[in-house]
Amino acid sequence: MRNARMRQFGMPFYSAEWDLTYPNKYRAESPIMMAAVCMLQNWSGCSIHTYAYSSLLQYMNILGKEVSSESIGSVGYREGVFATWNDPAKFGLFYHSALMVRREDVKPAKNKITIAVKDLNGKIDFCFGTGVDKAAFTAATEMSQIATDYYGEVADAVDENTPLMDLSKGEVVSDTGELYRSWKKGYGTVDTPMTKAVYGDLARNGTVELSGMSVTCSNPFAVVALSSLNNDLDLEHTDAMLLTTVGDVNNTGYKASLAPDRKQRYGKTNLPPLMQTEDLGRAPIVCEVIEAEIAIKTDRRNMVVWAVNAEGFFAGQIPVTYEDGYMKFTVGPKFPSVYYFIQAE
Repeated sequence: MRNARMRQFGMPFYSAEWDLTYPNKYRAESPIMMAAVCMLQNWSGCSIHTYAYSSLLQYMNILGKEVSSESIGSVGYREGVFATWNDPAKFGLFYHSALMVRREDVKPAKNKITIAVKDLNGKIDFCFGTGVDKAAFTAATEMSQIATDYYGEVADAVDENTPLMDLSKGEVVSDTGELYRSWKKGYGTVDTPMTKAVYGDLARNGTVELSGMSVTCSNPFAVVALSSLNNDLDLEHTDAMLLTTVGDVNNTGYKASLAPDRKQRYGKTNLPPLMQTEDLGRAPIVCEVIEAEIAIKTDRRNMVVWAVNAEGFFAGQIPVTYEDGYMKFTVGPKFPSVYYFIQAE
């Protein structure tokens, strides 16, 4: 994360602008991951860019097209890809993200590591930081609290080219044990008493086990998040929970294709292929149905799972069974939704 490379310990730090924009099909994992990292790093907070550019929200019925002109101030990328207010892949996880930050569900990392940056190539870019290709920064924000020393002021700073973990394993675990991500397996988890989440290529990884929760999902990409809605009771003891399931979200009829070769464009061979939009499509915005078998450890035997529709009504009740201290149910085949409200009756 570029913003993390501007932090100094002992000073307030706020990440004022972050995003993983439409039409990236994996953007749904970003609100969960960003909130979790924000808390792990013990930052003062973080803000997404942006909720909306225009006040005419009643006319914004598709993703990626927010304003009437193709650009604002001659900049075309602001046409609508940053709007989040009508994107279920983004706002769908805002509730869990807000709870994680406000309640501090994710504990701050135990260790603090300062990384010494020496190769500045003649300048320091305070807007985007530095160290994009430096081994010490790879996945570091998901392991311990990190800061950067540009001026040789910190005696025990780690060299920028020294990895902070065994990168050959293809995974990172926070020193609190609450965050995990594997770029080899293609998924990550947040595992705290109050909020739990799994995200990424869940179908490839079978049943993902957390402390007191398991998820078996058939979707190649999905985010499944669960939070207690009782601030005094964790997920094992709460009488109310919110479950959110989000995957690919797009406009009806959206079309994209591979963009020109990035090697030809940027002179680099290690970059993934770019996609280019051919047709933004039309309303309605369509959410992929997430099908998953979910087990949640609970001391209650009277929990009811309600699917909540786009208007906020209870759409239907999901059957629940109890076994070995877990409530078990399947979402997707019946009353599919983004949100499921789980409460004791």
